[in-house]
Amino acid sequence: MSRYYRNETVLELSRKATSRDRKVAIAAYSDEWKHEDCDVTDDEIVLSGESSLCGGESENAAHERITKRMRQAFPGCRVTTRWTYLEDLPCEEYVSEPEEKNTPTPWRQGPAGQRRQRWR
Repeated sequence: MSRYYRNETVLELSRKATSRDRKVAIAAYSDEWKHEDCDVTDDEIVLSGESSLCGGESENAAHERITKRMRQAFPGCRVTTRWTYLEDLPCEEYVSEPEEKNTPTPWRQGPAGQRRQRWR
């Protein structure tokens, strides 16, 4: 059974990240997870993508797998992974009915018994 996730992996380097580092990080990340985006700041590389954990692999096991691959490319870097489970996200539903023409504006009871027009 596979489970679909969004993963964000942050590499904290002990030096300024370069454009070559970005390419190396994307290649390494793509070996372990489906790559979609990469942002580079002074000393961080943030990679993200969506894919599935298969064969009963846990988020922690996937973190260890990604960390091992990232440290092969960037020895001594700090690796943080964030996991968002995408198959059963909470949701809220809102419905707005169409207003009918030629109907009086609805009123509601305001504070202290005052009547006021409903805000639109």
